[in-house]
Amino acid sequence: MHLPNRTPIQTPALVLLALLVQLCSGCTITRLYGGAQFRGDPAEIREGQSTRSDVLKLLGPPDAIEHQVWGDAFVYRYRQINSASITIDDFFFTGQTIFSFERTFDNSDTLIVLFDFDGIVNGIAADRDTDEMPLL
Repeated sequence: MHLPNRTPIQTPALVLLALLVQLCSGCTITRLYGGAQFRGDPAEIREGQSTRSDVLKLLGPPDAIEHQVWGDAFVYRYRQINSASITIDDFFFTGQTIFSFERTFDNSDTLIVLFDFDGIVNGIAADRDTDEMPLL
């Protein structure tokens, strides 16, 4: 088996090229979380039976309380953002970006509990998307 001969200049040039690519590259992985995951199971809330106190014991304080014409609403939110990016810039010669790629996933869980004026639950709406968050 015969391996090609490299001149003394080829090996340092390859090392220098690899070093330049690494010096000119950037990679970022970001994970942002807002709010808190639901502490309890919203399925335990019973329309027409559960009270504000029951909901607070089960889920804790809401992220927001909205005052509606028919009563109040507790709003619980949990947001999860995962992103990854890679950029290769030529800082030395042209100052331009050679390659750039970014991938972002933004999912959230939202729970709204509606109360009548007596503080009894009269509606529940839940949307859970963070379970479907793909891996980066």
